[in-house]
Amino acid sequence: MKRVLLYILVFIFTTRVMSQSTHVKKYYYWINQAELAICDSDYAKANNCYEKAFHYHKPLGRHLSTAYLMNVVFTGDTARIYDFALQLLQCGDEDLAKRYTRLSSYDTNIYNRLLMLERTATPAFDTSLHYNLEVILNRDQAYSHTWGSNPAEDSLNHATIKAIYALYSNYETIDDYTAGLRFAYYLYTPGLHYVHSGIHDLQDLLREEVIKGNFPADLYMTLEDTYLWGQEYMRESDQTTDPNGYGMNENYLYRLSDYLFVTYPENVKMVNRNRRKLGVAETFDDLVKKVVWQQLAGQVYWTTVSIERWGGKDDDRRQAQEQIQEIEKEHALGDFHRQYYLIPTRE
Repeated sequence: MKRVLLYILVFIFTTRVMSQSTHVKKYYYWINQAELAICDSDYAKANNCYEKAFHYHKPLGRHLSTAYLMNVVFTGDTARIYDFALQLLQCGDEDLAKRYTRLSSYDTNIYNRLLMLERTATPAFDTSLHYNLEVILNRDQAYSHTWGSNPAEDSLNHATIKAIYALYSNYETIDDYTAGLRFAYYLYTPGLHYVHSGIHDLQDLLREEVIKGNFPADLYMTLEDTYLWGQEYMRESDQTTDPNGYGMNENYLYRLSDYLFVTYPENVKMVNRNRRKLGVAETFDDLVKKVVWQQLAGQVYWTTVSIERWGGKDDDRRQAQEQIQEIEKEHALGDFHRQYYLIPTRE
């Protein structure tokens, strides 16, 4: 009888985990559709996709913020603006009203309502958990970091990661709603330093959190790609290879002078497969479309890109032109794995 009961409990647990994973995949599918719709200026479709995504899983803070910003900037849909704003404020967002006034044509009524929401909204997250995450981040920022491994830094990194594991042991769920909107960056920043030392266990933990829908997939993928590229760099070989992780390394998308440069991974199909295994519907092509739209439209919603520096402005401009000439030669030969885009000048 006990064995039968155990089988039943295992079946229920497994079914629940599989159902949760399916919901998270559907969530990322509709989030991707919403963001692509924004790039196509189809805001009604984007809102519809957000509704479907948020039906399958409570929104991650970054996606909630994008839905809010899209309606503030493009639709003026006050019902959605106030709904999303309240959720953001409950997760610890601040100064929504002040940021709203930076728009060239803001509505006084919306501003006053946002101001009222700021004054009345009560944070719903665990302030103690949030504080512990801040302590971890401050500890990480208290010393300088280098590539590779050395005993003193390794010891500090291990202490930081040990503290992160302790939090995950003590709290059933750590996400935007239990720890506040910035929680992922409080983990990502020390994690970025940790992976430089060539250790992988933190990504194993965060990968499971991504699959559960608690941790942003793009931050995890960036950590993993940083680790993979770091391992390639540490080989000190003249024959470098593309690690083909998730397409989130800064070598793929970066700004130089007045241009955005895009390099496709050597095996983009593998990159897309890796993303699907994680539950992410966004392909590398989708990512490129979004980043190009952001840079050309001057709207930063999803991800920022690294900025390369080769010296002063003249040096940057000269290097950009050299890369453009190389890319043009590749295009003439039918090789289009690299692209470039002129970014409009803004006041």
